[in-house]
Amino acid sequence: MPNGGEHDFTFVVELFDVNDATNVYSSIDIRLNTKTSTSTEDEELNEKLTVYPNPTAETFKIKNDKRIASLAIYNIVGKQIEKFEHTSGKEYNIGKLRKGVYLVRLFDEQGNAIKALRLSKK
Repeated sequence: MPNGGEHDFTFVVELFDVNDATNVYSSIDIRLNTKTSTSTEDEELNEKLTVYPNPTAETFKIKNDKRIASLAIYNIVGKQIEKFEHTSGKEYNIGKLRKGVYLVRLFDEQGNAIKALRLSKK
């Protein structure tokens, strides 16, 4: 933490062809914040965030979702498949996705990633 303050950092992870580095398959932006303290309440809320039912065949919801503004679904190689605006109690349909494991990343109103959860599609 430079100078003990809060700072934002962005890293870009790229998956590319080993024989041709100009051929990028996927690019993922990772944002980090060096916030010096977090409240216990925030940590407890993050621990209680879950997706259910899990595994699912068609739809899922988010439990303890009051801080969530949007969410994105990523496949196993990190490519974003879907992005949704969130409202409390909303149900998300993933029936058209193939069977497998996905990552559901939850964001707050400022676009900061709060938590990433694994979701199995059966």
